Amino acid sequence: MSTDYATLVSAIILGSLAAGTVRTYNLVRKWTNVYTDAARTITEARGRAIEAIRGGNQPDPDDLQTVVDTLNVPRILLLPTLRTNFLVMPWIGLCGILIIVQIDILRWMAVAKPAADPGLARLSFYVASAAVILLVAEGVIRAVAHAFTHAIETGKMLNSAKIEENRAWWDALSQHIQNDSSDNSPTNQPNL
Repeated sequence: MSTDYATLVSAIILGSLAAGTVRTYNLVRKWTNVYTDAARTITEARGRAIEAIRGGNQPDPDDLQTVVDTLNVPRILLLPTLRTNFLVMPWIGLCGILIIVQIDILRWMAVAKPAADPGLARLSFYVASAAVILLVAEGVIRAVAHAFTHAIETGKMLNSAKIEENRAWWDALSQHIQNDSSDNSPTNQPNL
């Protein structure tokens, strides 16, 4: 391992660490927002119910139902936890390994005339490569997942109408296009 190689690998590792740290922070923040939003919803509904009780009235059933719905629906609290753990664990693991390898590289560079260390060179290559691959793979997977989700939502919207409604819609669209094209024909355009 040369000092030039160590410098290059260190730059890749530090860039990957920065991206991984930001990504981990954003995922964990998004996850905690689910819990804080649920807690806020429950606290607000509870507060309104307490105010009603203090006023000698029965709590609004909608407030009570809000609390029950928030606590009983596992997808509100469980799915974000599973999704976040699935997405964060690779980043946490990779960032930990990147830190360890970076410390080893710095320790190697701190010696006045460092001895060749092919094991460290090989390890740093594999770790830096894995970091870059994870960065690219996550971006591609997120883009594909977003496109797939959008396609499903669009398909649901398009398929929500009945056959007769779809035919009427296509007829109306065809009529509009025909009317629009005849209104924009060269004979109907003003001379400039």
